[in-house]
Amino acid sequence: MGKIKWKTQAEIDTEKNTPKPATQEERIQELEQENKLLKAQNLALVKQTEFHEEVLAEIILTINA
Repeated sequence: MGKIKWKTQAEIDTEKNTPKPATQEERIQELEQENKLLKAQNLALVKQTEFHEEVLAEIILTINA
């Protein structure tokens, strides 16, 4: 037989207001959205790096000319 655990009103209120954990489907959807954003950010950084490399190459060629 289980024991009775007495709780304060604050503990009861906290339990009522605690959000339910996300379902597996919700979590997968969140991770897919995050992955999409990270891929876009990564692509933007790659393009920015390529641009900076081109600018540096032009600067070096200008200095050496």
